[in-house]
Amino acid sequence: MHCRRNMETGSRVLSHNMPHSHGVDKLMTISDPGRRVRRMGPRPRGLWFAVMALLCVPVLAPVAAQGKEVEGVRVEEEARLDGVTEPLVLNGAGVRSKFFVSVYVAGLYLSEKSSSAEAILDSPGPKRVRMHFVYDEISAEKIRAAWSDGYAANHSAEELAALKDRIDQFNGYFPAVKAGDVVDVDYVPGAGTTVRINGDARGPIAGEDFHRATMRIWLGESPASSGLKKALIAGGG
Repeated sequence: MHCRRNMETGSRVLSHNMPHSHGVDKLMTISDPGRRVRRMGPRPRGLWFAVMALLCVPVLAPVAAQGKEVEGVRVEEEARLDGVTEPLVLNGAGVRSKFFVSVYVAGLYLSEKSSSAEAILDSPGPKRVRMHFVYDEISAEKIRAAWSDGYAANHSAEELAALKDRIDQFNGYFPAVKAGDVVDVDYVPGAGTTVRINGDARGPIAGEDFHRATMRIWLGESPASSGLKKALIAGGG
């Protein structure tokens, strides 16, 4: 290491006896007092990565909150019902299949999660079953017949007679449905059961007894699909 005088400025320059190469980390020039010290060398990569990580956080957070995916369908983690202050939470979600063909993806929403089908049926609180239809198209006649079969499988003849007018009203709300349609069956205490098809509200149908009868289509002793029943209550355990 030696000192030499800068011919232009007269300042003294401290130099290292090192070869000029790409391996040099930095070069520091010391000039007259009061002059600015310049440092040249590799940029702090750790700071760069920290900044990029902070920029990515706002992008990733909303994606994680969107829900879960079932059969390629995004199932939201919460649902809001008209007349209900607090959002309902997803209790479970699964696929309704028939003859190995997927018909719809269903999600069950409750005020509080539960793993007991009986407790859910007996609960007087608000509920929603949301169906995302994935089958190409189902005629109005077939979907109405499916609902009627679900009621009949879980009720006695006497119970069906008492529910007949309201079952007919419920069935009458359904046109043909096709892939991409979203159907909600909502229950709000004191208001009754409302059917929403792609957001279009139909109803309500009065009576907690009617809603309990409708919920038995999915959660009763003879559900439309035992696999779907298990999936709908799986998140409550």
